[in-house]
Amino acid sequence: MSIDWTEAPDQATHYDCNADVFCTADGWWHKNQYVPVENKDWGTDRYTPRPVEPAATAWDGTGLPPRGSHIVSKGLGNEFRPIRTRAQIEREEVISRASAVVDTTDLNRTIDDSFILRVAIDRLYDAGMLKLPKATG
Repeated sequence: MSIDWTEAPDQATHYDCNADVFCTADGWWHKNQYVPVENKDWGTDRYTPRPVEPAATAWDGTGLPPRGSHIVSKGLGNEFRPIRTRAQIEREEVISRASAVVDTTDLNRTIDDSFILRVAIDRLYDAGMLKLPKATG
């Protein structure tokens, strides 16, 4: 069972899995009304505690990032992007180097051909067929 804590009242500390309601030790909410009751079996598996940290939300890069996100600004505007991982940086470097090897200007390629080539190089990397050369020295 998945509990949607975004639906919980701010004061709720637990979720009663048997009664299917948000609650505290002294009562529970039913149809947005707080009902003071003595909750039985407090401290058992029947009650799921509210998470200390809200679940992390994936940010798609539009709008403002969620609070606590690690981001990099793309300049002076309101554009942000998540900080790239080492794997993402390495992937971009390999793909960029492979694209530079195939010089599209000498081959008289169109923009569509260049896009198709980029997609092909992306797929080669994702398939494990392209790697950065090992550093020497």
